[in-house]
Amino acid sequence: MKLKIIIIIFIIILFSPLKVSAENEKILIVVLDSLDFKLIKDINEDYALGIMNVNTNNYLKKFNDESFFMSMATGKKVNITRGLFKGIKKEGNQLIIKGYLDIINELKEKYRNFSKEILLSEFLNKKNIKIGYLGNDSTSLLVNNSEGIIKYGENFTYEIFELQRKINSFFKKVDVLVISYNKGEKAKLLNNVLMNNHDKRVIIFPRNINGDINVKMNKTLVPIITNDVGILTSNTTKREGIVTNLDIFPTIINSYNEKSQNLIGNPIRTINGKNILFKVNNNFNSYLNLNIIKYLLHGFIIFLQLVVYLSKNKKAKINIYNYIIVIITLTFILSPFNVEKNIYIYFLILFILTIIVSRILKDKYIINYLSLITNIFIVGSIFLNKNYIYNSFIGYNNIASGGRFYGFNNEIMGILLATSCVCYLNFKKIIKNKGINLLFLLVYMGIIILTLSSRYGANVGGYLSAIVLFFIIIYFNFFYNKLDTKTIIVLLTFGGLIFLLNVYIDMISESKSHLGLLFTRINSFGFIELSEIFFRKIKQLFMMIIVPPWSIILVCQMYFIIKFLKNKKLIAILKKEYFNTYLKIIIIFSTSLIALLINDTGVISFMYMNIYTLALIVNINEIKSCK
Repeated sequence: MKLKIIIIIFIIILFSPLKVSAENEKILIVVLDSLDFKLIKDINEDYALGIMNVNTNNYLKKFNDESFFMSMATGKKVNITRGLFKGIKKEGNQLIIKGYLDIINELKEKYRNFSKEILLSEFLNKKNIKIGYLGNDSTSLLVNNSEGIIKYGENFTYEIFELQRKINSFFKKVDVLVISYNKGEKAKLLNNVLMNNHDKRVIIFPRNINGDINVKMNKTLVPIITNDVGILTSNTTKREGIVTNLDIFPTIINSYNEKSQNLIGNPIRTINGKNILFKVNNNFNSYLNLNIIKYLLHGFIIFLQLVVYLSKNKKAKINIYNYIIVIITLTFILSPFNVEKNIYIYFLILFILTIIVSRILKDKYIINYLSLITNIFIVGSIFLNKNYIYNSFIGYNNIASGGRFYGFNNEIMGILLATSCVCYLNFKKIIKNKGINLLFLLVYMGIIILTLSSRYGANVGGYLSAIVLFFIIIYFNFFYNKLDTKTIIVLLTFGGLIFLLNVYIDMISESKSHLGLLFTRINSFGFIELSEIFFRKIKQLFMMIIVPPWSIILVCQMYFIIKFLKNKKLIAILKKEYFNTYLKIIIIFSTSLIALLINDTGVISFMYMNIYTLALIVNINEIKSCK
């Protein structure tokens, strides 16, 4: 009899759902009105630390509470009008959010598929996981259901000495507890919470940007603490020490072995690290410095090009474009040395080296040599150490804006494509054997396309642009002036298969890129999701094209390139005596037009690609005066 009972118990345990062991997991989320690095220094307990991006719309503006907490509650970035939250009232044993109907109505109006979304509290409720709330402010938006009701809650803020008793009491009836704390003695609170809740998962972050994190125009980056040990990260950012507000939802449900394919974020996890406060604080300052460096150099490069267009001095035009190409290459070379930690030293070293390199290299060699160095650096870094890319002004993804955290942005994508064209055509000029040329083209462009794929560069527009570049080169190599309909169909089919292969690999990957997540959400929400993203991207593309300074540089570059191409006498000379240079100009410009149209910030790719086009043009324009 005893043996039968043991066997039955064993079978029940064996075939029970895995989440049974996790049903008793307790999660404590503490939201403070302020938290900075100075305060974190006073923590005596073990902890894990990271930076959380909390951007919900415009990273240059301070986020509002409604958008902040509803983005966490829905698992997607939402932008809500400030002031719709009207407070909390108690009715019986429940809390009611005042103004919640207005919030829901605005979300339904702005986001067509919102009715298919599910709030955190409702997801947990369906899994029989209870969530509660202690506080009296908009933090409650993280906890309420779709009717604005919190079943387990008190709209009262407790003092530190009685808070732990209340926490213990609440966890007798809930599994997840969210606390809002806006009073003093925060260092004491942090130590008490971390010391007395080892049996729970603790997550702590602020709702405001105050103290020593309120620097260098920071509007979106805040510290986040857990009671693990190490540095926080997630597959949303794929960056050490960086997570997002969209990771909170999946982190909570992952603790109960639950998943949702509809969520954009990923569970927060901890990786080993030493001196974590120093490292995370250092990274925080580097990100903000790179933001400043990036926009200053963007502006400087645009200004230099405007000087070129206004100048009549041919030598000055050549020098300026050569300076720009030297600056681009040097920013990559400087990236392993982390010079960006001091903005003044960064610019001093950069400009001194720019002058030295420009003097050493002759004009005609700068484009070819530096294109090769830049191309090798980009390709090598994406496979060996991506941080070298991320620490350069060109490759830096704006951590503050939160639009992209990993992979290639559109600046570096454009430069990779332009330098790839230059490098391949230089190789083709040296190696006359057609068989070796074809083999090199297939291998080299295969590497470039792979570099931009979801597995590495994760830039969908860049991936498509690289395929276009590949086919344009094939055209000039094998089908120049003899392309027929059948060949076009074959090339388009081949290109489509390459793209679908990228989609398939992304979809089966455990950690999906932006493209994989898009297809997952289309599968869940239908093509409304696709149309919503499409029109948002079109709107952003349109805004980038018409808003200065990008609109100005786009018009100027387009004008001077078209003016050059209309010079039939000069083009005839190029085709006859400098055909390789002519091909570089035509191919880079053609590919840049594709990059412009299929990327939401394609105007940036267009500008950086055509820096190389115009550098080639100004360097050969002297032909006009000597022929």
